[in-house]
Amino acid sequence: MSMINNKIPNWDLSDIYKSTTDPKIKTDKDKVNKLVDNFNKKYKGKLSSLLLPAIKDIETITDKLNLLSGFSYLIYSTNTKDYKISHFYQEIQEFISTIESKIVWFEVELVKSSTQINEYKHYLNKVRSFKPFTLDEKSEVILKKKDQTSNSAFVRFYDEIDSRMEFDKKTYSEIAAIFQNDKNRNKRKNAGLQIAKNLKDNFSSYLFILNTLLLDKKIDDEIRNFNFPQQATFFSYEVDQKIVDAMSKVISSNYSISERYYKAKSKIIGSKLYEWDRYNDIYPDIKQKIDWDQSKEIILNTFKGFSDEFYKMAKDFFDFNWIDAKVKIGKTSGAYCSYVSNSIHPYVFMNFTNDSSSVRTLAHELGHAVHGVLSKENSVLEYRPSTATAEIASVFSEAIIFDELYKKAKTKKEKINLLGNKLQETFATVFRQNAFFKFESELHEKRRKDGELSLETVNNLYQKHLQPMFGKGLTLSDNHKYMWMIISHFYHYNFYVFTYSFGELLAMSLYAIYKKEGQKFVEKYVKALSLGGSKSPTEITKTMGVTITDEKFWEAGIELINDRVKEFEQLVI
Repeated sequence: MSMINNKIPNWDLSDIYKSTTDPKIKTDKDKVNKLVDNFNKKYKGKLSSLLLPAIKDIETITDKLNLLSGFSYLIYSTNTKDYKISHFYQEIQEFISTIESKIVWFEVELVKSSTQINEYKHYLNKVRSFKPFTLDEKSEVILKKKDQTSNSAFVRFYDEIDSRMEFDKKTYSEIAAIFQNDKNRNKRKNAGLQIAKNLKDNFSSYLFILNTLLLDKKIDDEIRNFNFPQQATFFSYEVDQKIVDAMSKVISSNYSISERYYKAKSKIIGSKLYEWDRYNDIYPDIKQKIDWDQSKEIILNTFKGFSDEFYKMAKDFFDFNWIDAKVKIGKTSGAYCSYVSNSIHPYVFMNFTNDSSSVRTLAHELGHAVHGVLSKENSVLEYRPSTATAEIASVFSEAIIFDELYKKAKTKKEKINLLGNKLQETFATVFRQNAFFKFESELHEKRRKDGELSLETVNNLYQKHLQPMFGKGLTLSDNHKYMWMIISHFYHYNFYVFTYSFGELLAMSLYAIYKKEGQKFVEKYVKALSLGGSKSPTEITKTMGVTITDEKFWEAGIELINDRVKEFEQLVI
């Protein structure tokens, strides 16, 4: 494998497959078919007495499926307009769904079995926790097959609409960068107007997809006897509803912190603030564009100061072209890190736009990537961390970079810019995602109670939950109410958004511990990340000295935000 230069990269996926026509794809699909046929003959109806070898075989099958699924989505997300790639992606998804329907019986029997194996204790307990919501084999097969034409189909429909949306010959990533952080306030406002206009013109597709997915979730919950919309998510992420409710309550009761910040920012700007003023640099004239080379240097140097292990692992992603960062038509918006499978390394996806936001995004996704590398020694069944703890490394990575940059700031204006940007990022992650969670929760409740929701209903709900986090410090204009349409998490994942608030506050508390303990903490931190999904979030966080069941824990994270706002207010005086 060749090393790359320092231009904004498109990734090299050849570690998985060379292309969509790679003969190895057919070979692997044939292997999976044979493995599954043998698996069913050997273990079906005999699982209790042959549990260990069955789990070993299911690991092999899972790894192969992960590679096929991971590759198909990685290549699809960079070019959704190519019909051959879209066709390939759909073909792989259908193949995987067919295979999974053939081995649905495994978890159905596993739930009923009481055989315990210490090596897989956490995995077995997690699967068996779903016993009250698991159906008979025939019903599970039907649901698995129907997913291709229900949830998965509409998520794909959303992705294709989203990736093809153009805004005055710009991609969403490009116009969003203008909307969020162009130095010219009128350009930011006009970019927001352009986004809103396009969403208004296309609202019927977004609304139809959303209503369909909400109904699909309602039906699925009724079939499985889940008691409330969030229950399946909480079970999957291994978090207790009381923990999430306590966190959300603490955040909501402290929205005044965000309001104070925006009032202080308004004093500097000298006018009333709107949504196009949420994320911009306060002093744009002292801001420099940050190119790819500079971003790489900032991130790697900061990682090296924290941990040689972090540095070496992150450097591999640059050196071996495991990052796709170039903006292009047909590429989906946003950013993600795909773990793929523990037999391979993760891949980082983003849209790099030469600004500080891109540096933070890259650091965030590289934090995920390092977490994935550290987790590789776990079974493929316990490789991925719970979504509730998946943001620990990503948010922490952003925190150490901010701290380093802030220490180096020489002037008051530089400090205001850096601290302002960090606070705006924190509000977007903690308060805004909490507002998203409350919006999504009420959305599901109203869909179940009132039936299909109108555009006006969804728009009003969005404003209802988003405006309070700004109070009188910033006003969301009437056009803002359409912006829910481009939040992919409302379509892709149910209630995933709360994990951003969870991860940010958790990481802030961990960062405070790191500031006190130094290298001693780093060792505990790396060890905790290496646990992947082999333990519950409560167990993993305890290894770092954090008790997430304690409400005071969440208040401690909020207090750190409050301290930063106080410092910002002092700078503004």
